[in-house]
Amino acid sequence: MKPVTRQRGIVLLLVILIMLAIGGVAILGTMGSGASSALRSQNKLKSNAEIMAAARAALIGYALNGTAGAGNRPGQLPTPDTLALPTQNYDGMSDASSCLNGAAANGLPALPGALAQVASSRCLGRLPWKQLGLAIDGASEPDVLGIVPWYVVSQNLADPNPGAECMGVLNPVTAATEWTTFSCAETTKPAWPWLKVCDATGKLLSNRVAFVLIIPGELLQTTGRSQLRVRTATGTNPQGYGHPGDFLDAIPTPAGWASLPVAQRCTGYDNAALTGEFVTAPASDSFNDQLIYVTIDELMVEIEKRVALEVSEALKTFRTSYGSYPWLTPVAIPTLASTTTPMVTSTSYDGQIGTNAGLVPLHDFTSSANRFKTELTWNIGGPPSGDIGTFTGNLNNAATEFPCGGGANPTCTCRARVATAVSAIPRTVTTAAFTTIKSGTPNVSAPLVSCQRSSSNSKTIRDNTLTCTAYTITTTTPVTYAIQRRNTSGGNCVTGGTRVYIGDYAGITTRSITLDPTLFTGTASFQAGTSSTHPTRTFTNGSITTLGLLSVTDNWMPTTLGTAPFDQILSTFPTGIITGAGSTAQTTSVILSNVRAYPDFPAWYASQKWNEFMYAAFSPDLPPAGGLSTCGANCLNAGNSLNVNLITISAGAPFAGQLRYSGSPTSASFLEQLNATGATTRTFSSTSQPRNSTYADTVVTLPR
Repeated sequence: MKPVTRQRGIVLLLVILIMLAIGGVAILGTMGSGASSALRSQNKLKSNAEIMAAARAALIGYALNGTAGAGNRPGQLPTPDTLALPTQNYDGMSDASSCLNGAAANGLPALPGALAQVASSRCLGRLPWKQLGLAIDGASEPDVLGIVPWYVVSQNLADPNPGAECMGVLNPVTAATEWTTFSCAETTKPAWPWLKVCDATGKLLSNRVAFVLIIPGELLQTTGRSQLRVRTATGTNPQGYGHPGDFLDAIPTPAGWASLPVAQRCTGYDNAALTGEFVTAPASDSFNDQLIYVTIDELMVEIEKRVALEVSEALKTFRTSYGSYPWLTPVAIPTLASTTTPMVTSTSYDGQIGTNAGLVPLHDFTSSANRFKTELTWNIGGPPSGDIGTFTGNLNNAATEFPCGGGANPTCTCRARVATAVSAIPRTVTTAAFTTIKSGTPNVSAPLVSCQRSSSNSKTIRDNTLTCTAYTITTTTPVTYAIQRRNTSGGNCVTGGTRVYIGDYAGITTRSITLDPTLFTGTASFQAGTSSTHPTRTFTNGSITTLGLLSVTDNWMPTTLGTAPFDQILSTFPTGIITGAGSTAQTTSVILSNVRAYPDFPAWYASQKWNEFMYAAFSPDLPPAGGLSTCGANCLNAGNSLNVNLITISAGAPFAGQLRYSGSPTSASFLEQLNATGATTRTFSSTSQPRNSTYADTVVTLPR
């Protein structure tokens, strides 16, 4: 079985079911590239009702796909089809530079690229029906009759600036947050106000509209203009056919408009006015537009289902690869999810042993924000025998001398020596500062190194390349060295020979042990863990013992530094003498153990901060490395879905009082009943329970 293919297939199936449920038709559009053969209409759409229902379902399917749009995230929608040069025809494809300038006459010219990041940008044009895989009977590139629906989409969802979207993060919290001021690079709220739709009485139907579809009727004399649908430049259409005003209608300002609260009305009632406001009204001699719309709240419900399924499938794939689900992240430790406020890049989503209900840990391949901790141990070879002074730049030269005094003989040199009668530099870790390392022991007691699992394909769980941060630890040890004075060339420092033992000198050695991160990258297999350490793995790549991976430097500060025989070195080595240096050479090894293996998600999952909303619970019968293939006495239930192994929930935006990132949050800080107590009762809400003013969870189950 190929986990990636299966996962994508199930996500595609969910999207199809959602589209069928929402659209009410079996003639659907593609969700994006790669899916057109599965969803393309077999019969051309004829009636306006068929066209509108299929267009609505196709657009929602496109948004759920999450990889077809320029932003590569669930919720992204295509920009409209416009009169793109040089043909000035509607070709049925989305145009990157199709958002009109609402501050200019007729909205022309269109705003391309970064120029569309202005408050007056309005994304209005024709439905990109070919791109969506629809077949509309009678449609043509000129489309003078207006058979193809007009399509307007919020700039929050169709920003034509891929990689630099003004609404940089789209998830339940940012979608629910009220717009305040136009601001690009927004990560906590919408960058634009959502679209508005009002009725013929002037009353606001919604000010949180994600997209609008309009099919115009016969041309007529509408409020404020006579419609002309001609090929040549004339009248209200200086660039030829296709100006919105020649197709879309308006109504007079309703008589009761002024008596409505400002927040409950529109300011204009013209579907072609490029104000971001639209009107639906009964058909008349001056108005025949047919309009439908979808709000961001309706769309977000379906997006949360799609993301919850993504998480469920990722956990299932993890279990297939590693034999069990991973331990999850406790909600009671908010710093594991974020800092003191929501929507802040998390620093860690570490699974905690014994946690079978909580937030879902993840591998974030797009940045180092979600690194995981690992432990390490090493064994360093013994000290070199004889002379050990090393300080001239060649740290492996053990015969280098240092200048030492001698009264009137400043040219003398000395060497520090290791002998049985004096204390050697300790070459194994024994001090209290190193108790967590436990040299030679594979199971150490505390995480020390921050690592990230790399991947060229963020959906390929078998790419186990590790990249770890540099790591340095130091300790101090009282050490005594034997010092030997020597003659230099032409010198006369000693009597009766070229070298002489002049005494033992005490001091403090500071040991620095550093792991080189450039050599800490390699590919290795993850070995099976145990029930007490899962989801840990051991990094067993043989190249981990490469020379230079681990460097050890001992710096000796003699107690008598500044006096004979050390009176000549203070200016050269003010911090002491390097008395030993080494790396992972003779009989040495470095072992990374307890390497975390977490589920893999697409890049948008972390960049859009979905990890702050996704909760999971698995049956207590299925602990990591527990050996069981399915639940038994402790299965989970969700409504009528019984005997379930795994529950995945999107928590949605928090209600008032649900403080998720301060104090000591509980499951009730994220979930509503029955889900808040489900980990204890093993009973959760139905997957079909609708949302209301007190319930915002989205439940997905993984059956036995």
